[in-house]
Amino acid sequence: MPSRQFHRKSRHGCQKCKERKVKCGQEKPICRHCERLGYHCSFTETQASEAIGSQLDAINDPIPGTSAVGDELHIQDLELMHHYSTTTYYTMTDQIERYYIWQHSIPRHALNHPFLMRGLLTLAALHLHDQNPQAAYLDRATFHQAKALEEYHPHLSNITEENSSALFAFSSIIAAIRFAFLRHPEPALSGTAFIGSMSEIFDLLMGSKAVVIEGHQSLLRGDLAPFIKRPDAIEAQDIELSELGKGASASLDALQEVCGGLDLENQPSYLSAIAELRLVFASAHALGNRPGMSMPLAWPVLVGAHFLSLVKQQDHLALAILAHYGAALHCINDVWFAKGLGANLVRAVVQVVDLHWQPYLRWPISWASIDRSAV
Repeated sequence: MPSRQFHRKSRHGCQKCKERKVKCGQEKPICRHCERLGYHCSFTETQASEAIGSQLDAINDPIPGTSAVGDELHIQDLELMHHYSTTTYYTMTDQIERYYIWQHSIPRHALNHPFLMRGLLTLAALHLHDQNPQAAYLDRATFHQAKALEEYHPHLSNITEENSSALFAFSSIIAAIRFAFLRHPEPALSGTAFIGSMSEIFDLLMGSKAVVIEGHQSLLRGDLAPFIKRPDAIEAQDIELSELGKGASASLDALQEVCGGLDLENQPSYLSAIAELRLVFASAHALGNRPGMSMPLAWPVLVGAHFLSLVKQQDHLALAILAHYGAALHCINDVWFAKGLGANLVRAVVQVVDLHWQPYLRWPISWASIDRSAV
């Protein structure tokens, strides 16, 4: 008896042949089966799946009872998840007691929420690209980020106990993702464009505020509770400031003095942003000249929507305050996804504001070690 003929499975067949569970000849634009039977023939693979399809041909059917994040998950994603769970996770915090949350709790939420899984894969791909620059890593990060955001945004209008932790976890990593992309803009951005890109990131971060407000009780009961519990209130003036804190405080004092003569409509937003920056710099007293990593990342959320709208309008006082935020970001320049961003933000503000505001930027320029003649 002749042996039964087997063929290797392909993921590149047309949709109709997949539905009929027959082998597709993959002739394009119309495969032989569809042409013979008069069916509409459609090939919908993404460029990313085509690029790695030859490796996928060797993979058997999924194990019964398991599920995948989506059709676009491929063998490279196993590499990304392995890298996240062994390396990337501990770069996301400078608090050892939170390692477990980043390594175990957040990935566990990702198993049930595809947008979060894609967020972790994006983060790992960008981290790998930072360590070993390869176009393939950047392409994979771009692909997963687009899918993650597409799936994330609809959930913000329906925050529940079931999805609040995953939504908050995603909002906690989106800053790192967007900062990492902004480190390598193509082409290089002007000062105005760079500030615009930062504003877009701040808008994304505001999603975390909505999640915390609407899902507060659920989050407090969950395993991500340490992320939303702010430390006991501190007053910057009650702390013996580091060299960093003293320089920042004096510079912010000058900006606060300017606020006193302004209209009441914007004044509260300016003062609130300055107050939150004081706390960021004051937190550096326990870590030499470095604030806790989470403090600069939280500032855009804490300052509120009205101040961020002033930044978008490129209000020059708001931008002078933003330059001080750039100095705060520069304090965590040793973090891979923030490398160079603080100095670039200060440089962008210097390019945009008029001469009247330049004296108020002396300290951020000095702290970020920017050569003014090169701006």
